[in-house]
Amino acid sequence: MSSGYTYPPADPAIADIVERLTENLAAMPELIQQFSADLTQGKSLGECRGIAEHELDSLYQLAQALCNEEQFAHALPICLNLLIHQPSNPDYLFICASCLQRLSHHKEAAKLFQQLCQLDVLHVAAAYRLGECLEALGDREAAKVQFNRCIDLSYGDDHYRNLQTFAKDKISGYN
Repeated sequence: MSSGYTYPPADPAIADIVERLTENLAAMPELIQQFSADLTQGKSLGECRGIAEHELDSLYQLAQALCNEEQFAHALPICLNLLIHQPSNPDYLFICASCLQRLSHHKEAAKLFQQLCQLDVLHVAAAYRLGECLEALGDREAAKVQFNRCIDLSYGDDHYRNLQTFAKDKISGYN
């Protein structure tokens, strides 16, 4: 992954946010060291820094909008900041892992999807996406396990019918 951000969004306000948050990522080691005592006591970095929930929600909505526009490289710095500030938030884990996956950082995405699957054992989309990442990494057996898991979790739930069909198609392609 590149450490610099080279493709700013066309909207100057969004570009400013993305640039600021990209710079913020570079300062994370110092912030983590500064708040290490609080972090070891279970506080999130967002709590330590006094970042309000509505600020994180606004950033999450911006990241979602960028992802919906398939601007994953622009959304990634936002997602990483969200995740650093609230690492156990399922929405932040999912969107960050999704950005990484869409940018072909499958190993890193797989780690986050795995973490989400452990946090929420019923997360159908995370199981499917983890399977996709494992498949991209060449681990077809582990991918098959996740696709089967997706099918099992989505069984009988019309909301996940498409994911179930996609997972079945993936598995049938292995035979």
